[in-house]
Amino acid sequence: MKKIFFLSLLLICIAGCGSTQQPSDYSEWKVPDNLMGSADEAVQELQHKNPMLSSSQTPTLFQHALNDNNADLPSPDIITRYVLDKKIYDLVGVYGKNDDKNLLPRKFQIISEGKQIFQREMCFGAAGPINDFKKINNEIALTFSEPCADNENPESVGRENIYYQGKTINEEYNVEESKSLFSYKGKLGFIGKQDGVWHIFFNGQRLPYSFDLISDYACCAAPYYFEVYENGALVFLAKKQEQNYIVEIDLNTYL
Repeated sequence: MKKIFFLSLLLICIAGCGSTQQPSDYSEWKVPDNLMGSADEAVQELQHKNPMLSSSQTPTLFQHALNDNNADLPSPDIITRYVLDKKIYDLVGVYGKNDDKNLLPRKFQIISEGKQIFQREMCFGAAGPINDFKKINNEIALTFSEPCADNENPESVGRENIYYQGKTINEEYNVEESKSLFSYKGKLGFIGKQDGVWHIFFNGQRLPYSFDLISDYACCAAPYYFEVYENGALVFLAKKQEQNYIVEIDLNTYL
C-alpha cells in the first residue's frame, strides 16, 4: 500500500513539480530588446504562430482628437486646436498678472464653445502638456503632464495623469501616474504606476501583474504597443528586469 502511495506521489511530481504554468487569463512572450519601433510586426508574428486570444481579432478603435494647427486661430493665447467628433477644443495658456508672455505658462485650460472644460497646471513637454486626447464612452479623456520641477516644486517631474468625467485618475485611484484610459464592455481601465511599479487597472481593481514599464506610446523610434481587442484581449509591450515581453491579458476574467 505504501509503495502505491509513494508511486502516486512520484507520478504527480513528474507531471507538475517545478512547472511554471501561467494563469489562464495571462500570457507573455519574450521579444528582442532591439525592436526599434517594430512591435506591431512582433505582435502579428506571435498571433500567427500562437493560439492567442487576440489572433484573428480586431482592435477596438477609440476616437482620438486631431490637431488642427493649420487653423486661423482667433487668439494668440491658443496653443493647440483639437477637433474631436466635429467639435473644437482649444488648449489655451493662462497667464497671471505678472507672468512674462514671452515664456510658456505653467497653467493651461481646455475651452470648447466658450466654456472651460478643464484647467490645471501642467508641464509643457516635447508633445506639449496634453499627451493623449480622445473619447471614451462618449466622454472626453485627457492624458496630461503634471507640472515640471521648478524652484517652488523641486520634486515634481511632469508625471502623467488622466482627466475624465470631472475627476483625475491619480487622485481617484491613489496612483503615482496614469495613462492610456480605455474601456471594455463599459468598464474603464488604464495603465497606472503604484509604489514605483506599473500595473493594469480595470473595472475598479488592480490586476495581479506588475512591470517595470508598460509602453503605450513613445517618441524617437522607441517601440510601443497597447491595444484592446473587441473580444477583451488586452495586448501590450512591457518590460521586466530589462527584458521586453509581449503580454496578453483576458479582461473578461475581471468583469
